[in-house]
Amino acid sequence: PGKGKIVVLADKVTHNISPLTTGACIEDVNHEVYGGIYSQMIFGESFEEPSLPVPIKGFLYEGQPQKKTAVNYNGSGWQVHEGILSAPASNGVKLIADGVSLVKGQVGVDVYFEDRNSGVAGFIVKVSDSAAGADNFNGYEIALDPQANQLLLGKHRHDWQQLQRVDCPVRIKEWISFQVELDDNRIQIWVDGKKQIDFKDNDAPLTGSQIGLRAWQRTVQFKNLWVDTSNGKQQLPFEHNAQEGQNKQVSGMWEGYQEGDISGTFAIETENTFNGRQSQKMAFQSDTGCIGIANYGLNRRGMDFQKDKEYEGVLWVRAEKPVSLQLSLEDRVGKIIYAKQEISVNQSQWQRVEFKMTSSGQDENGRFCISLTKPGEVVIGYAFLQPGPWGRFKGLPVRLDVAQALIEQGVTILRYGGCMANAPEYRWKKMVGPRDKRPPYKGWWYTYSSNGWGIIDFVDFCEAAGFECVPDFNIEEGPEDMADFVEYIHGGPETTWGQKRIADGHPKPYRIKYIQIGNEETVDAHYLERFKLLAAAIWSRDPEIIPVVGDFAYNEHISDPAQFGGAPRITTLAAQQEILQFAKKHNKPVWFDVHIWNDDPRDADQLGKGLGLRSFVEALEKIGDGAKFKVCVFEENANNHQLRRGLGHAHIINEIQRYEHEMPILCAANCLQPDRQNDNGWDQGLLFLNQSKVWGQSSYYVTQMISRNYQPLCVESYVDSYQESLDVTACKSQDGRVLSLRVVNLDCWDIDAQIELMDYIPAHSEALVVQIKGNPQDTNTAENPKRIVPVEGTIQIQNKNDRIQYAFPAYSFTIINFQ
Repeated sequence: PGKGKIVVLADKVTHNISPLTTGACIEDVNHEVYGGIYSQMIFGESFEEPSLPVPIKGFLYEGQPQKKTAVNYNGSGWQVHEGILSAPASNGVKLIADGVSLVKGQVGVDVYFEDRNSGVAGFIVKVSDSAAGADNFNGYEIALDPQANQLLLGKHRHDWQQLQRVDCPVRIKEWISFQVELDDNRIQIWVDGKKQIDFKDNDAPLTGSQIGLRAWQRTVQFKNLWVDTSNGKQQLPFEHNAQEGQNKQVSGMWEGYQEGDISGTFAIETENTFNGRQSQKMAFQSDTGCIGIANYGLNRRGMDFQKDKEYEGVLWVRAEKPVSLQLSLEDRVGKIIYAKQEISVNQSQWQRVEFKMTSSGQDENGRFCISLTKPGEVVIGYAFLQPGPWGRFKGLPVRLDVAQALIEQGVTILRYGGCMANAPEYRWKKMVGPRDKRPPYKGWWYTYSSNGWGIIDFVDFCEAAGFECVPDFNIEEGPEDMADFVEYIHGGPETTWGQKRIADGHPKPYRIKYIQIGNEETVDAHYLERFKLLAAAIWSRDPEIIPVVGDFAYNEHISDPAQFGGAPRITTLAAQQEILQFAKKHNKPVWFDVHIWNDDPRDADQLGKGLGLRSFVEALEKIGDGAKFKVCVFEENANNHQLRRGLGHAHIINEIQRYEHEMPILCAANCLQPDRQNDNGWDQGLLFLNQSKVWGQSSYYVTQMISRNYQPLCVESYVDSYQESLDVTACKSQDGRVLSLRVVNLDCWDIDAQIELMDYIPAHSEALVVQIKGNPQDTNTAENPKRIVPVEGTIQIQNKNDRIQYAFPAYSFTIINFQ
């Protein structure tokens, strides 16, 4: 181990530390809400998803192993015509060859680009662990970029790493011959018969055997796909599987089924729909048996049914003639029925039906079914199923286990927002009232989003859990609507919207201190205009609320606020200066939200190098003319949930807590992540979950460690040696009795450190220690949820006046509390 030295000047208090640096950001980026915290067990509640495409014979959408019952709608859009495969312009749809194994050998295909629009397309090879989502697989990507005339080689390990990019002519409106040869860790690539790349991967080469095709944000066509292995050359033709494609007029997140020798049909209705663009129809025409639709929850992974527990729900249905409808809780294949209930549908107009059922069995891979067992027709517009009060948090539409885990994490503040708030139809007034009547809309991350759990539900949850909260609003909200929101949350019974809140079941006003306006915005003249309108509307109803600018990121030093680089989309702080002047004129504070990238522990040095946050704060001070402001981080982003992300999280909280300019809020993204769910590249969840359990990642436990050991006063400390390896923050209690030392070891070796406590003598003969450590790639899984967790212990202090020795393990975060 190396030898280090840490000095703590316990009597040198520098500033107060905010308790709100242990926050998190909830955004429905990977179904954190639908499939996550929301108690709704059905995914596809409004039947908005189109029916699935006719399957392509011999291929799996998104690589799902269970084929038909696990096809995710995100993988749709592939089409075949006369042997030519067409891929849509979307975020990384994958098509995996079923039953084809290629470890050593060759694969080839002909590729056709219609234009030089942006985006890439080509092979994925040595694929494993593939599921729905842009980067949700292991494998090498080999793609052509017609816009740049380049060939790209990269590596996916549920993330993205570029390995090589070379200039390569890419013809358009002509077929291009594309070929790859694999041999152990060697990858050779030919384009039109010319070798372009010969690469050896010496850094943990991938060992998967599946192959597939992938398109990223552009259209492409393929033909003549083949593989050549030791077993010989094999052609992989593109053709629809017509047999599997029959009778598939079922909304994409549901599955139609028939039992017995019956005549029945499914249809997507686009007229007289319930609350959106389409509804689901099914008809039982003759003979005996049943016809129905089944829902398996998010990504068809199954629903968790608890024995002897009650489930409740709502349906909106209509029928031209009276019909009896059966609802049931079943095992995955429908052989075991845990509960069933008959309901009568007797209205040609939409009819609301409530139901309750008690499960007779235990099953975490179940399904919810709606079926006809007698001749008749029915149209279904909306379906809702949730656990009874036993499985929800304080009666709210919130999963009990998720809520309890967030409280256990020690979260002090939650932000509800992100790009989800940038969707044009994202408006708070669509999120109130009966949730079954709230309109679906085109979401930012998921096209078929719903307002069933929105801003007010988030505020309700934060209040019940004891968290501070920050709701985020679209910048195009009307000023009147923004004023109405403030009146809704803070108004008394004498106000119109205060009365509505009371009628909605919340007599007392909510306690909301912050409202964010926009997310990752181009803070320019247009944003300035919108901010002024909305901030003025907020203050007109409550002058104490602090509006937060939805700023973005600053990655280079700002020496001149009027001209700089490194920030997306802007080169001047002119609009920020106008916002500060506006706030000063009204004698109000205004805060700014800056987002950071923190993928690795050493990325976290956002303040020490004078880049990013520090530079932005100093620039605002320079142009602020005395305006009251603070800077916060509402998204600390990464692209992994490994220990290295947790150590980076500890590092940035350390930095922010010892920064002389108070940064009162830090929220790590993403608060939640459904297991194996990564549609959009944000594989960074703190708290993971599936249909039946929740478990923390290292960043979850780092938050917990810091929250549980919070002390309000920052004191001076420094590292006398190994400054690049050890990151140290020291703080103490208000009465000075407790001194807390927080140390991140960023390096791959143990460091035996001498700790000198100046002007502080511990009263106890031992100090309490809590520590998390491991390999940088360590993660917790559903099968091994406690692989990496904090461990508590003590340090014996033999002579309280002597220096203290402690060995900080490689890749660790340690908190030592002296008393």
